[in-house]
Amino acid sequence: MQMRLLLGVDIGTSSLKLGVIDVDSGDFRGWSESTYQLLHPSVGLAELPAETYFDAFTRALSSLSQKVDIKQIKALSVSSQAQTFVPIDQSGVPLQNAWSWIDSRAQKQAHKLSEHFGADKIFQHTGLDAVTSGSLAAMIKYICEEKPEIFSRTWKFLQIAGYLIYRLTGKAVWDENIAAMSCLYDWPNRCWWSEMLDAVGITSDMLADVLPSASPVATITAEVGLSKDTLVVTGANDQTANALGAGLIDETKTLIVLGTALIGFRVNSAGALPQTRDYHGICSVYPVEKMSYQLGYTNSGCATFDWAKSLLADGLTYEDVFQRIKNVPPGSDGVISLIDLDGRAWPENINYRGSFAGLSRKTDRWTFLRAIVEGICFSTRELIETLHWDLTGQSARVVGGAIRSDLWMQILAGVLNIPLERLANDQSGVTGSAIMAGVGSGIFDDYSEAISRVVKPADTICPDNNISKVYADVYQRFKKLRMSMDKFYTA
Repeated sequence: MQMRLLLGVDIGTSSLKLGVIDVDSGDFRGWSESTYQLLHPSVGLAELPAETYFDAFTRALSSLSQKVDIKQIKALSVSSQAQTFVPIDQSGVPLQNAWSWIDSRAQKQAHKLSEHFGADKIFQHTGLDAVTSGSLAAMIKYICEEKPEIFSRTWKFLQIAGYLIYRLTGKAVWDENIAAMSCLYDWPNRCWWSEMLDAVGITSDMLADVLPSASPVATITAEVGLSKDTLVVTGANDQTANALGAGLIDETKTLIVLGTALIGFRVNSAGALPQTRDYHGICSVYPVEKMSYQLGYTNSGCATFDWAKSLLADGLTYEDVFQRIKNVPPGSDGVISLIDLDGRAWPENINYRGSFAGLSRKTDRWTFLRAIVEGICFSTRELIETLHWDLTGQSARVVGGAIRSDLWMQILAGVLNIPLERLANDQSGVTGSAIMAGVGSGIFDDYSEAISRVVKPADTICPDNNISKVYADVYQRFKKLRMSMDKFYTA
């Protein structure tokens, strides 16, 4: 039977995911994933050969073809992790490894650029209050200063979604949502920020054309198993794709992403920057017309639990581990954890690291593991408070791998003391990308139609009042530990 299918591509920090949506039913027909591991040649460096991402796409597509007829895919959209990028020469050959958004080698350049422009001016042009070491502006300046032989041979700097689009179509483009996070793009004026380009030492012709999210680029030219009529459409940052895939179209919903990093995301009806910089997190352009968004994130998130499990319970399944930590009481017998294995984002401190407090002879590995889950949940609450969001009387939608654990969701609901909504399709990143593919190809008239047909809630986890009271007290101890470690890492 002939179907009209849409393909969503989500290039994450540790894996590439594909998901297929049936246009007519709105149902999720299948997904596949291909994993990879970042290389860390030394402390602070995080990179991967750009070809790895294309190979991951072809592997995942081959796996997906065992579940659906990929020749029936009408359009695809590519979304990806923040600022991971690669310079290519005029033949399209990568000139070095792709540097990940969590790479911190350009800290000196970031500091210089932030000092030069000042927080207010940076905010007025970009919706950010500083150039960070993971910003494309800082990383390109690093290449200009430290790797002139690479810089001189560069034809285009492509963010990794743009690189995959280039491999599929031969067209070099940036989507506006990702460009707006680079500190190079003046999204209120819809153009590259010339003053920042001058300070970095780059010209606009070394950057690709910027297209709004959900813009048609071209049909497939690469031999990857898809129909040559498949249209490639621009996507967005992976967290923006998550928000679309979770049904965020106005200010009525909040999204929490439990992924490699923790993300808080809200849509704003004002499509422009706030008048003042009394605003926490990233403010940027949203794919829905006349909308912007506010986003905050941590550098470390649920991957901290994966790290701990590999050390303490490597031979057990996740289900087995959660069955054991379920027996540890709320508050983990007094053990508190900070999960900042990769430094802090707000405020930025790449030297920050994780910590434990409250250890005793009673502490065992299950206590450690539960304390890390609770630490992730406390960090989520801390992020929401940093963003100045009051969720009293509201609910939040939650996506990410952790939502598959009922216990984890019960802990988070208790820590936040609000109901949490899960979706029937927990792969919201690929769903959001597929929605953009449908809008960009004209299959859906607009985002409202797409979301009404595709995004389907599953269930709601409500907080237990008694457990919420326990976690309210434990959170105060978490904040005391945070203050102590703030002093330790700024001394």
